Formats: sequence, C-alpha cells, structure tokens
Amino acid sequence: FHAYSLGKSQEAIALLQSGGFRVISGNTSIDKVCSVYKQHGVDLRHYPIRSENLTEILDKGAVIVSSSSRHTVDNMQRTIGKNVFAQYEIKLDHFNLSGWAVGKFRERGFPLSAHTDFNGLLNFAQEVKPRIAYCFTENGRTLSKHLSDNGIHAVPLE
Repeated sequence: FHAYSLGKSQEAIALLQSGGFRVISGNTSIDKVCSVYKQHGVDLRHYPIRSENLTEILDKGAVIVSSSSRHTVDNMQRTIGKNVFAQYEIKLDHFNLSGWAVGKFRERGFPLSAHTDFNGLLNFAQEVKPRIAYCFTENGRTLSKHLSDNGIHAVPLE
C-alpha cells in the first residue's frame, strides 16, 4: 500500500494489524514516525523493510506499507539481494491509500483520507469554538474568510 509517511501510514498499519495482517514498513521515514507514535502509547507493530528475516516474514504472508515504492524496492534488493527479490516482485500488487482513490482511481486503491472536506472544516471549527484559528492550507485565505464570516477569529498563514 502506498501512503504518506506521516499519519496515513500509521493509520494503515493500525488497521492492517487489527485485521491480523503482518505489516512491513517500506521505508525508514515510516519507521521514524511510528517510533514517535509508540513513545506516546500507540501500539503499532510492524517489521522494518531491512529486517534480517525479511524473507521469512514475506513467506508467511505480509503487507507492505510504503511512502516510496522506489525506496522500498531498493531496500528489499539490498536486504535480500536482487535475485531473491525478483521472486517476490512478481507477487507484489500496488494499491494507493488516498481520498482520491474514488472514481476513475478506485481500481488501484482504497479511499482513505486523513482530513475532512471544506464544510467539515467549517463545522469542526464552529463546534470547538477556538479563540483563534490559523489557516495554513494552500487556500488559507479563503478558509480564514469563511471562518471570520462565521464569527471565528481566523488568520491565514501564507
């Protein structure tokens, strides 16, 4: 599964592990973020792609969560060798985890989004009643205006 290394990968690992899957993290950036989650009490169990017993893990059946297919392939080739990797490569399937995995993209992915839509953001802000909202999206100015129009002090950060 392809997912961003911060947030979405950890959500995918948690979902997959709760479903009984063995999970391999495809690159060290995911491992680093997972270690922060673990320090704060989140139970994320996965095998790093550079595990010495990678072939044993793969032979038992595993799912790889990666933020970079290229880095995952490179790491697997370094860990188990190019010839051995070739035997596993033919068994690999690639799927995206994204809010965009709908419509024409649904055949190669699963819809998984780490955020709400625009109206959801407005509703959330109205429910939590912040003293101030800092809007840092690419449309921060627009979101800030809508929040201000709804009585929430908002500042765009651009």
